[in-house]
Amino acid sequence: MRHMNGIVWKLKEDPDYYEPMVYEREHEGRTILIIDEWCTGFIKGAALDGKAWETMFASDANQAFLLPIDLCGTETGWKKLEENPEIAERHDQFAEALADCVLMIRDYWLPQRKAASTIRHAEPRPGRNDLCPCGSGKKFKKCCGSTDEMH
Repeated sequence: MRHMNGIVWKLKEDPDYYEPMVYEREHEGRTILIIDEWCTGFIKGAALDGKAWETMFASDANQAFLLPIDLCGTETGWKKLEENPEIAERHDQFAEALADCVLMIRDYWLPQRKAASTIRHAEPRPGRNDLCPCGSGKKFKKCCGSTDEMH
């Protein structure tokens, strides 16, 4: 949770300096970013609520910024990379674009998050000395309003 909150803060307060945490290795005197694991993890995370992410992944308008994640994080993407060496040679471009992809995904979700952050209750919260709405017959402060008791 601390790592997630750190990312949320970074994306909100200092998005120009956000970089996904990826492994790197040296190969023939140059550093190569290993983005496959990050992209695979992203795809697995999105799959946890696949229905919510479905519209974003299905939209043609979003395919441009999802391309690096799709190519490097899915089996169909890996097959495309194997079959098309010209695309595979763009690995460095995909690695560089990953942070921008995350910012575009954030921008996609931001209006929906703001709309969902306002919670309206149908009924006002009971007062401390009112009867508890759970039906126990106790005062709210001694029942559901108590920090000592959960049910």
